[in-house]
Amino acid sequence: TPGVVRGAAVAISVKTGEVLVLASIPSYDLNLVSPVLPAATKTEIDRAGGWFNRATQGLYPPGSTFKLFTMMAGLRTGTLRPDTTLRCEGSLAVGDHRFPCHQAAGHGVLTLPAALAHSCNVFAYQTGLAAGADALAAEARRFHFHEATGIDIPNETRRMLVPDPKWKAQAQRGGWTPGDTVNFAIGQGFLRCSPLQMATAIASLARRETLTVPTLVHQPDRRPTGDRPPEKLGLSDGDYQALITGMRAVVETGIGRDAQVPGVRIAGKTG
Repeated sequence: TPGVVRGAAVAISVKTGEVLVLASIPSYDLNLVSPVLPAATKTEIDRAGGWFNRATQGLYPPGSTFKLFTMMAGLRTGTLRPDTTLRCEGSLAVGDHRFPCHQAAGHGVLTLPAALAHSCNVFAYQTGLAAGADALAAEARRFHFHEATGIDIPNETRRMLVPDPKWKAQAQRGGWTPGDTVNFAIGQGFLRCSPLQMATAIASLARRETLTVPTLVHQPDRRPTGDRPPEKLGLSDGDYQALITGMRAVVETGIGRDAQVPGVRIAGKTG
Protein backbone atom coordinates (compact mmCIF):
# COMPACT_ATOMS: atom_id res chain seq x y z
CA THR A 1 0.00 0.00 0.00
CA PRO A 2 1.48 3.40 -0.94
CA GLY A 3 2.59 5.41 2.07
CA VAL A 4 2.74 2.46 4.48
CA VAL A 5 6.14 1.99 6.14
CA ARG A 6 7.16 -1.66 6.31
CA GLY A 7 9.99 -3.22 8.26
CA ALA A 8 11.20 -5.18 11.25
CA ALA A 9 13.75 -4.76 14.01
CA VAL A 10 15.18 -7.26 16.48
CA ALA A 11 17.58 -6.71 19.39
CA ILE A 12 18.90 -9.63 21.43
CA SER A 13 21.06 -9.90 24.53
CA VAL A 14 24.26 -11.57 23.39
CA LYS A 15 24.84 -13.00 26.88
CA THR A 16 21.42 -14.58 27.53
CA GLY A 17 19.53 -14.76 24.23
CA GLU A 18 16.76 -12.59 25.70
CA VAL A 19 14.84 -10.64 23.07
CA LEU A 20 14.94 -6.95 23.98
CA VAL A 21 13.16 -5.64 20.88
CA LEU A 22 10.91 -7.48 18.44
CA ALA A 23 9.17 -4.95 16.22
CA SER A 24 7.18 -5.38 13.02
CA ILE A 25 5.63 -2.52 11.07
CA PRO A 26 2.76 -2.19 10.15
CA SER A 27 1.38 -3.45 13.44
CA TYR A 28 -1.73 -2.86 15.54
CA ASP A 29 -2.72 -1.70 19.00
CA LEU A 30 -3.71 -4.65 21.20
CA ASN A 31 -6.13 -2.36 23.05
CA LEU A 32 -8.16 -2.03 19.85
CA VAL A 33 -8.67 -5.78 19.34
CA SER A 34 -9.65 -6.82 22.87
CA PRO A 35 -12.06 -7.87 24.24
CA VAL A 36 -13.82 -7.52 20.87
CA LEU A 37 -12.35 -6.98 17.41
CA PRO A 38 -14.50 -4.41 15.59
CA ALA A 39 -15.07 -5.11 11.91
CA ALA A 40 -13.66 -1.74 10.89
CA THR A 41 -10.49 -2.33 12.90
CA LYS A 42 -9.99 -5.75 11.33
CA THR A 43 -10.48 -4.29 7.87
CA GLU A 44 -7.83 -1.65 8.51
CA ILE A 45 -5.32 -4.16 9.91
CA ASP A 46 -6.02 -6.46 6.96
CA ARG A 47 -5.44 -3.60 4.54
CA ALA A 48 -2.14 -2.60 6.13
CA GLY A 49 -0.87 -6.17 6.51
CA GLY A 50 -0.53 -5.66 10.24
CA TRP A 51 -1.21 -9.28 11.26
CA PHE A 52 2.03 -10.41 9.61
CA ASN A 53 5.05 -10.42 11.95
CA ARG A 54 7.92 -9.54 9.63
CA ALA A 55 10.53 -10.23 12.32
CA THR A 56 9.58 -13.90 12.80
CA GLN A 57 7.51 -14.75 9.70
CA GLY A 58 9.05 -12.59 6.98
CA LEU A 59 11.66 -14.15 4.71
CA TYR A 60 14.08 -11.99 2.78
CA PRO A 61 17.39 -12.21 0.97
CA PRO A 62 19.74 -11.01 3.73
CA GLY A 63 21.93 -9.13 1.28
CA SER A 64 25.35 -7.92 2.34
CA THR A 65 24.95 -8.99 5.98
CA PHE A 66 25.62 -12.49 4.63
CA LYS A 67 29.09 -11.44 3.47
CA LEU A 68 30.25 -12.17 7.02
CA PHE A 69 29.34 -15.82 6.52
CA THR A 70 30.91 -15.87 3.05
CA MET A 71 34.15 -14.67 4.61
CA MET A 72 33.91 -17.35 7.29
CA ALA A 73 33.39 -20.01 4.62
CA GLY A 74 36.57 -18.77 2.94
CA LEU A 75 38.52 -18.75 6.19
CA ARG A 76 37.26 -22.19 7.16
CA THR A 77 38.16 -23.75 3.79
CA GLY A 78 41.56 -22.04 3.68
CA THR A 79 40.75 -20.23 0.44
CA LEU A 80 40.82 -16.90 2.33
CA ARG A 81 43.28 -15.64 4.91
CA PRO A 82 43.15 -12.56 7.15
CA ASP A 83 45.97 -11.01 5.08
CA THR A 84 44.47 -11.89 1.66
CA THR A 85 44.19 -8.96 -0.74
CA LEU A 86 41.85 -8.91 -3.74
CA ARG A 87 41.22 -6.27 -6.37
CA CYS A 88 37.84 -4.72 -7.16
CA GLU A 89 37.52 -2.92 -10.48
CA GLY A 90 33.80 -2.27 -10.16
CA SER A 91 32.53 -5.61 -11.47
CA LEU A 92 33.50 -9.23 -12.01
CA ALA A 93 32.99 -11.24 -15.19
CA VAL A 94 31.57 -14.69 -14.46
CA GLY A 95 30.87 -16.67 -17.59
CA ASP A 96 29.08 -14.41 -20.06
CA HIS A 97 27.69 -12.11 -17.36
CA ARG A 98 29.30 -9.22 -15.50
CA PHE A 99 28.31 -8.89 -11.84
CA PRO A 100 28.59 -5.33 -10.49
CA CYS A 101 29.90 -3.85 -7.28
CA HIS A 102 27.87 -1.04 -5.74
CA GLN A 103 30.97 1.14 -6.26
CA ALA A 104 31.02 1.40 -10.04
CA ALA A 105 34.56 2.76 -10.15
CA GLY A 106 35.79 -0.11 -7.99
CA HIS A 107 37.39 -0.22 -4.56
CA GLY A 108 40.87 -1.11 -5.76
CA VAL A 109 42.95 -3.52 -3.70
CA LEU A 110 41.24 -4.54 -0.46
CA THR A 111 42.02 -6.58 2.63
CA LEU A 112 39.33 -8.68 4.32
CA PRO A 113 38.51 -6.01 6.97
CA ALA A 114 38.38 -3.26 4.34
CA ALA A 115 36.14 -5.40 2.12
CA LEU A 116 33.66 -5.70 4.99
CA ALA A 117 33.98 -2.03 5.91
CA HIS A 118 33.08 -0.94 2.38
CA SER A 119 30.84 -3.95 1.66
CA CYS A 120 32.67 -4.79 -1.57
CA ASN A 121 30.66 -7.15 -3.76
CA VAL A 122 33.62 -8.15 -5.91
CA PHE A 123 35.68 -9.27 -2.91
CA ALA A 124 32.70 -11.38 -1.78
CA TYR A 125 32.15 -12.77 -5.30
CA GLN A 126 35.76 -13.95 -5.51
CA THR A 127 35.70 -15.34 -1.98
CA GLY A 128 32.48 -17.25 -2.64
CA LEU A 129 33.74 -18.71 -5.90
CA ALA A 130 36.99 -19.84 -4.27
CA ALA A 131 35.22 -21.46 -1.32
CA GLY A 132 32.40 -22.95 -3.41
CA ALA A 133 28.62 -23.12 -3.06
CA ASP A 134 28.67 -26.13 -0.75
CA ALA A 135 30.97 -24.32 1.69
CA LEU A 136 28.68 -21.28 1.67
CA ALA A 137 25.70 -23.50 2.40
CA ALA A 138 27.59 -25.35 5.14
CA GLU A 139 28.45 -22.06 6.84
CA ALA A 140 24.84 -20.90 6.65
CA ARG A 141 23.67 -24.16 8.19
CA ARG A 142 26.37 -23.95 10.85
CA PHE A 143 24.63 -20.75 11.97
CA HIS A 144 21.21 -22.45 11.66
CA PHE A 145 19.84 -20.36 8.80
CA HIS A 146 18.12 -23.53 7.56
CA GLU A 147 15.82 -23.90 10.59
CA ALA A 148 13.53 -21.98 12.90
CA THR A 149 15.15 -20.33 15.91
CA GLY A 150 12.72 -21.91 18.40
CA ILE A 151 11.61 -18.61 19.90
CA ASP A 152 8.84 -19.06 22.48
CA ILE A 153 6.02 -17.43 20.50
CA PRO A 154 3.81 -19.19 17.93
CA ASN A 155 3.83 -19.15 14.16
CA GLU A 156 7.55 -18.64 13.48
CA THR A 157 8.17 -19.39 9.81
CA ARG A 158 9.78 -22.68 8.79
CA ARG A 159 10.06 -21.80 5.10
CA MET A 160 13.60 -20.44 5.30
CA LEU A 161 15.95 -21.63 2.57
CA VAL A 162 19.67 -22.31 2.37
CA PRO A 163 20.27 -23.27 -1.27
CA ASP A 164 22.97 -25.49 -2.72
CA PRO A 165 23.47 -27.49 -5.94
CA LYS A 166 21.63 -30.53 -4.56
CA TRP A 167 18.60 -28.41 -3.57
CA LYS A 168 18.45 -26.73 -6.99
CA ALA A 169 18.52 -30.07 -8.77
CA GLN A 170 15.79 -31.52 -6.55
CA ALA A 171 13.68 -28.39 -7.08
CA GLN A 172 14.05 -28.92 -10.84
CA ARG A 173 15.46 -25.45 -11.36
CA GLY A 174 18.31 -26.58 -13.56
CA GLY A 175 21.97 -26.99 -12.80
CA TRP A 176 23.82 -24.82 -10.32
CA THR A 177 25.87 -22.12 -12.03
CA PRO A 178 28.81 -19.91 -10.99
CA GLY A 179 26.31 -17.05 -11.17
CA ASP A 180 24.27 -18.76 -8.45
CA THR A 181 27.40 -18.90 -6.31
CA VAL A 182 28.25 -15.21 -6.65
CA ASN A 183 24.65 -14.23 -5.88
CA PHE A 184 24.73 -16.52 -2.84
CA ALA A 185 28.02 -14.91 -1.70
CA ILE A 186 26.36 -11.49 -1.34
CA GLY A 187 23.18 -12.81 0.27
CA GLN A 188 21.05 -12.68 -2.86
CA GLY A 189 19.66 -15.31 -5.21
CA PHE A 190 17.71 -18.14 -3.60
CA LEU A 191 18.79 -17.55 0.03
CA ARG A 192 15.96 -16.56 2.39
CA CYS A 193 15.99 -15.89 6.14
CA SER A 194 14.08 -13.90 8.74
CA PRO A 195 15.28 -10.81 10.62
CA LEU A 196 15.15 -12.87 13.83
CA GLN A 197 17.45 -15.50 12.31
CA MET A 198 20.00 -12.88 11.34
CA ALA A 199 19.87 -11.33 14.81
CA THR A 200 20.50 -14.70 16.48
CA ALA A 201 23.35 -15.46 14.08
CA ILE A 202 25.09 -12.17 14.84
CA ALA A 203 24.56 -12.66 18.59
CA SER A 204 26.24 -16.04 18.22
CA LEU A 205 29.14 -14.57 16.26
CA ALA A 206 29.66 -11.97 19.00
CA ARG A 207 30.27 -14.83 21.47
CA ARG A 208 32.45 -16.81 19.03
CA GLU A 209 29.68 -19.39 18.80
CA THR A 210 27.16 -20.49 16.16
CA LEU A 211 23.89 -21.00 18.07
CA THR A 212 21.55 -18.63 19.93
CA VAL A 213 18.07 -19.74 20.99
CA PRO A 214 16.02 -16.59 21.65
CA THR A 215 13.42 -16.12 24.38
CA LEU A 216 10.99 -13.38 25.38
CA VAL A 217 11.22 -14.39 29.03
CA HIS A 218 13.53 -12.31 31.25
CA GLN A 219 16.11 -14.76 32.60
CA PRO A 220 19.32 -12.94 33.65
CA ASP A 221 21.24 -16.18 34.30
CA ARG A 222 20.02 -18.00 31.20
CA ARG A 223 22.44 -19.73 28.86
CA PRO A 224 22.04 -18.11 25.41
CA THR A 225 21.46 -21.50 23.80
CA GLY A 226 18.63 -22.38 26.20
CA ASP A 227 18.42 -26.13 26.73
CA ARG A 228 20.80 -26.83 23.85
CA PRO A 229 24.58 -27.10 24.32
CA PRO A 230 26.79 -24.23 23.14
CA GLU A 231 28.44 -24.56 19.74
CA LYS A 232 31.92 -23.11 19.35
CA LEU A 233 32.71 -21.05 16.26
CA GLY A 234 35.86 -22.97 15.47
CA LEU A 235 37.91 -20.17 13.92
CA SER A 236 41.40 -19.16 15.01
CA ASP A 237 42.01 -15.99 17.00
CA GLY A 238 43.51 -14.32 13.94
CA ASP A 239 40.60 -15.24 11.67
CA TYR A 240 38.04 -14.07 14.21
CA GLN A 241 39.87 -10.82 14.88
CA ALA A 242 39.93 -10.03 11.16
CA LEU A 243 36.14 -10.31 11.08
CA ILE A 244 35.66 -8.13 14.17
CA THR A 245 38.15 -5.56 12.89
CA GLY A 246 36.15 -5.37 9.67
CA MET A 247 32.83 -5.08 11.51
CA ARG A 248 34.14 -2.25 13.69
CA ALA A 249 35.46 -0.51 10.60
CA VAL A 250 31.98 -0.72 9.03
CA VAL A 251 30.69 1.65 11.72
CA GLU A 252 33.83 3.68 12.43
CA THR A 253 35.06 4.46 8.91
CA GLY A 254 32.99 2.47 6.42
CA ILE A 255 29.57 2.24 4.89
CA GLY A 256 27.70 2.05 8.24
CA ARG A 257 28.87 5.30 9.85
CA ASP A 258 25.25 6.36 10.48
CA ALA A 259 25.14 3.69 13.22
CA GLN A 260 27.77 5.44 15.35
CA VAL A 261 26.89 6.17 18.98
CA PRO A 262 29.22 8.57 20.82
CA GLY A 263 31.26 6.76 23.47
CA VAL A 264 30.29 3.26 22.31
CA ARG A 265 32.39 0.92 20.16
CA ILE A 266 30.08 -0.87 17.75
CA ALA A 267 30.73 -3.76 15.39
CA GLY A 268 28.18 -4.10 12.60
CA LYS A 269 27.45 -4.97 9.00
CA THR A 270 25.18 -3.26 6.52
CA GLY A 271 22.81 -5.17 4.32
